[in-house]
Amino acid sequence: MALLLYAGLALWAVPAQAHSNYRDFHHDPAFYLNRDNFTTPQVYWGQQGAGAGELTDHLALEIDAEEGRARELASKPSGRQKRSLRNSALLGALAREPGVRWVDQQKSLIRVKRRAPFGLTYRTKAHTQRSLAEVLRRRQEERGRDESNLLPKERDFWVQEDEDVVDRSRVGARISMRLPGSFVRPYRGGYGGKRMSFGKRGYLRDVGDLDSQPDWAMGSEEGGAWTQTMNGLDDLAGTGLDFNDPRFKDQWYLHNTGQLGRAGYDLNVVGAWRRGYTGRGVVLSVLDDGIQAENADIADNYAKDISFSVVRDGQDPRDASPRLDPGFSNSHGTYCAAAIAAVSNNQVCGVGVAYDAKVGGVRLVDGSVTDIQEATALSRNVEAVGVFSASWGPTDDGTKAEGPGRGVEKKRVGRGGKGVIYVWASGNGGLEGDNCNLDGYVSSIFTLAVSALTDAGASVFYGEPCASTLAGVFVGGEHTLEAALEKRERHQQDIHLVVPELDGHCSSSFQGSSAAAPLMAGVVALVLQANPSLTWRDVQHLVVRTARPTREAATEAGWQTNGLGRQFHLMQGYGAVDAGKLVESALSWENVGPQKIRSIKMFDGYRPIPPNDWLNITGKLESTNSMVAVEHVVANITLSHKQRGMLRIYIVSPSGTASQVLTHRRRDKSTSGFTRWGFMSVHFWGENPEGRWAVAIKDDSGLKGSLRKVDFVVFGA
Repeated sequence: MALLLYAGLALWAVPAQAHSNYRDFHHDPAFYLNRDNFTTPQVYWGQQGAGAGELTDHLALEIDAEEGRARELASKPSGRQKRSLRNSALLGALAREPGVRWVDQQKSLIRVKRRAPFGLTYRTKAHTQRSLAEVLRRRQEERGRDESNLLPKERDFWVQEDEDVVDRSRVGARISMRLPGSFVRPYRGGYGGKRMSFGKRGYLRDVGDLDSQPDWAMGSEEGGAWTQTMNGLDDLAGTGLDFNDPRFKDQWYLHNTGQLGRAGYDLNVVGAWRRGYTGRGVVLSVLDDGIQAENADIADNYAKDISFSVVRDGQDPRDASPRLDPGFSNSHGTYCAAAIAAVSNNQVCGVGVAYDAKVGGVRLVDGSVTDIQEATALSRNVEAVGVFSASWGPTDDGTKAEGPGRGVEKKRVGRGGKGVIYVWASGNGGLEGDNCNLDGYVSSIFTLAVSALTDAGASVFYGEPCASTLAGVFVGGEHTLEAALEKRERHQQDIHLVVPELDGHCSSSFQGSSAAAPLMAGVVALVLQANPSLTWRDVQHLVVRTARPTREAATEAGWQTNGLGRQFHLMQGYGAVDAGKLVESALSWENVGPQKIRSIKMFDGYRPIPPNDWLNITGKLESTNSMVAVEHVVANITLSHKQRGMLRIYIVSPSGTASQVLTHRRRDKSTSGFTRWGFMSVHFWGENPEGRWAVAIKDDSGLKGSLRKVDFVVFGA
């Protein structure tokens, strides 16, 4: 794993573990879920509703030294909202469906796509024939090929990368997983660094979805302009936005005219497009399993110069194409690239958010990965690339807390000192009780983390709570597992992201936070075209200021208001992203000043964490004129505990805002505790940093633990 120094601070590179849910539901009613097979117990999440109020009251009493009363209050049941979570019985039932098998020691579900690219009947379009020929050619070349076949020049390339990035002596054994779901095996990495297995935060299909069949060969249907009104805008006909791409009419997340029965809620990219901002001049990079450069809906916008591969399987490192195999569908990166910059008006599939931007990629997420490969992917071409999109992370199984390795490389911020924008998917592990604050990429101050929202703007049922998530993005799906099951019983299928397949067809099943990240990256491209002088912090400021919950989302339990009056939520940050408002605000935005950093040595020693009780640590940030508004807050905590999954951790600001940075993770039985884990929150954005801050730890297991250290850092302007 790599620890990248970014502007003198740490951008944590996290081991990416296997996480990919493949679904292949069939039309045979025997395969549909039977609700009677499932029990969905109500599991309490302490972060929502009255739980925060209980904490605030408790801290006020504790700080006032009324310890007796505080202990009495802490012993009372806290008011908590309930959320249904999937249990092992449900997982077992799902696993009995065709196309599913248990593949790792944590019993993660891997859905194998059963669509065999070679078994389809193709139309006679020239690009489809070329695509098929390329699949066959590359597959033949892959047989028997290994890294020893690299040219001497290419071998020197890898050696140089190894020596530049990390000490080659650090080698670790980890579990690796091929995606989708081939096997699990221990893998000892070479060339320095641990080999980690990645999980793509995509391919996730709601329980309510049916099997996704290819809709048609790309470009084989007549396209038509989608000219209905939306959000009070005039028809698109005659505006230059009346695209001839045949599936644009289904891209409700770009232009919602009621395709799913509810008009109006979308990314409002039309508001940016109408101003002439389409991503032109902005270059983006997708860190994934490769991009099909010759894909008919990507080729004209493909940025070859910034594309490369760090996967060592004999493929030319200058070639970022995905590994093609009838048994493996490495289309994830191609999906992401199309979501960002699918070509417009080419009578193929749909259009991208930033359809005039250039998009390249790094072939990274295909099997195990070393920290040097990860560091290379994140840091190369930072002067040429404006936005990186990443839709992978540690296994979303509710047991991992993946931190950085020791390898360090100092890199420039990029974009001429303004900083590259890293957009990250927050994760899909909500049904496993996971929390993305324990994903070191999502919880980095340098990443813009986004979650997935339904077409109404509510949190999806598989989303993860996380104090690091900045905003949510419309991708579709259901708010509750029950609703998804009911939809499935009615044989209904949603339209998610419209993307091109590797075999020349167009589909609409790409979703999850994996889909949210590239959509957000495309929105950022529109913003950077509107105002190229924006820094990475400026972009985050604009997102916080313009994101808002939808009317339906505002009724969802868990919304809080910070000291500046901004609403925030553990599942969707400050609300739904609005591209039109972002661009409008960017045009008149004045850059924030240099980043200010204040720290507090809050605690260093030994304090027992009382079973079934609170432990509160406070520290005061003295008056200063150097920082007037909070941006990010990080509590670096070291503690030991017999079951860390039953801990809750809150940060409370001088304004009284309580942000939960750790929720219960019922599957996390680890006794390892945490060692300098940086719990980050964006919930205090804009508040005055001066005054007494608190870190509150609550044990709900009845087991013993102890706090060793708390280093508290406030970043702001």
